[in-house]
Amino acid sequence: MADVLAGVLDQYRHASVLSKLKAGPRQPVLTQFGLANLEQLYQCEELAFELWKCGATKRIVSKGAQLVVDHFDAECFYDNRSDELDFLVTNYDDRPSPFIASATASVFQRSPDRDHYDGLILLAQYNVERQTAGTYSGVLESLNLSFLAGATLNFNWLPFDAKSYVASHQALSNAFVRKHGFRFEVALIVLMTLFYRMAYVWILEPLYLYQSFQRGHMGPSKITDVRLVIDEGAGAALTFSEYRTLRHRNLTARFDTSHWLMRKRDSYL
Repeated sequence: MADVLAGVLDQYRHASVLSKLKAGPRQPVLTQFGLANLEQLYQCEELAFELWKCGATKRIVSKGAQLVVDHFDAECFYDNRSDELDFLVTNYDDRPSPFIASATASVFQRSPDRDHYDGLILLAQYNVERQTAGTYSGVLESLNLSFLAGATLNFNWLPFDAKSYVASHQALSNAFVRKHGFRFEVALIVLMTLFYRMAYVWILEPLYLYQSFQRGHMGPSKITDVRLVIDEGAGAALTFSEYRTLRHRNLTARFDTSHWLMRKRDSYL
């Protein structure tokens, strides 16, 4: 218990609460991640935004806009682009540009003539463009949910084609097995299974959909419950994704789910 959140839980919770937690069921927890790590995370996010801001400003200035420095403005500096230049740049930036490459520079894209959703899941992504809840009005209305029209969500849920990802990364499969001891398709099957269950919960309890837009995850969950979800749902994920070379029984034999969930520093996804 002293290792949870690098000792923060043990430091700020009453002994009676800690004893009840210890006596409760096991669940995945963060260990070597304390307040200093959280502060570093936010600092990295801040730095990433500053890099983006500087890069975007440099880009527009190189196209003819002037740089304006204003110490009384919240952003400190901005540009004075003309209406014509603003139209050209925003029109170019708003063009359809789906994510089609991974960190390994492998290109994968869902074929436009595929009408089925097998192998397609949604992944949470920071809402860096500050899209409002109105973006999802159609989905929310179908579930009898309504957000404030101008409410800004913390996360967006974007489509990820796991099947195309696997097909384009087959050349790296053997190297992945040698390094980690299991095929990367196994990790994707687990991810798909957990998403399918989460989508099912969204339909049954739409309030959790709102929670997912704000937190990007659901939980905490007991390890035994997570294992049960994977054992019960992996078969469907295998069918949808057509990973015919994998067997359902191999998921727990070759990929220890609880061990994976507990090792936050070795993220295989």
